[in-house]
Amino acid sequence: MNRTKTLRKWLLPAVTTILVILTLLLCYNQRPQPLILQTLEFPAAEEGKGCLDLNTATVKELEALPGIGPALAEKLLSWREENGPFTCREDILSINGIGEATYETIKPYISFG
Repeated sequence: MNRTKTLRKWLLPAVTTILVILTLLLCYNQRPQPLILQTLEFPAAEEGKGCLDLNTATVKELEALPGIGPALAEKLLSWREENGPFTCREDILSINGIGEATYETIKPYISFG
């Protein structure tokens, strides 16, 4: 009888402690799910009739173009501020960091206003 009381006295706290530890371990080992970042998407358009006007686009809009990151977006805006509006593909190709491959990638998505 005395042994049963001792067993009951320690069994419930021991099982409870084990369950708490297991729960904490399971929660600790779960990796957080990655956040889904919302980006601007531009559907492909006919050549010369793109969805994004380079002469009015913001940095964020330019960064949404494939192959254009923050540095190239800033270069595009700087060129536009220094030289006026873009009028042709040669204007874009004159920007350091934008070559034929990048131009071909963004061509369906851009226009010159």
